[in-house]
Amino acid sequence: MYSFQLSNPTVDPLITLLCRNYSNIFDQFYEINEREICRWLKIDRNELDRQLRFLEERGIIDINWRTTDPLVTFLHERFPDDYLELRPETYHRRKERALYRMNAMRRYVTEETCRSQQLIGYFGQEIQPCGQCDVCKRQRLKENTLSLRNVVLEQLKTPSTLQEILQAFDETEYASVKGLLKILLTEEAISFSDGKYSLC
Repeated sequence: MYSFQLSNPTVDPLITLLCRNYSNIFDQFYEINEREICRWLKIDRNELDRQLRFLEERGIIDINWRTTDPLVTFLHERFPDDYLELRPETYHRRKERALYRMNAMRRYVTEETCRSQQLIGYFGQEIQPCGQCDVCKRQRLKENTLSLRNVVLEQLKTPSTLQEILQAFDETEYASVKGLLKILLTEEAISFSDGKYSLC
């Protein structure tokens, strides 16, 4: 180091300043205050960068240059793959947990159970059906259709025209009743004759 300083007098003040102000600089990295160093040496930032790069190129110092990018510092060296050991019990435990999560996702997609109930149940809690998810809406539609079907079938114990059937319902249900009549005709649960619907 001393001979290098003698042969490169332009960077000697910088080397001396770093050695005196940062103890153990030969053993570990230090974050330096570039502004203070420029003030002490009475040089500008560009000249300091030039001198630091000169020292780095000559192998005198190692520098992690300032950056705005995120940095990750590993506290331990990375071991070779041969050092990796996964015990059978650890492997089986992780496999069971992965299978549990996979099956929970499969149930969430395939089972006709309230989505919110399934999500909360996954974390060990219980709630009432939400009434808002697709499963709850389908269930409610199914219940309404079944109720509507029972009312229509009860009414058709006496042959009735479409108008007579619709009189028992609100206008908002007319489309559903007409659709249900078509289904019942297809299923041959009812028949249509002389302008009237009746049970088969």
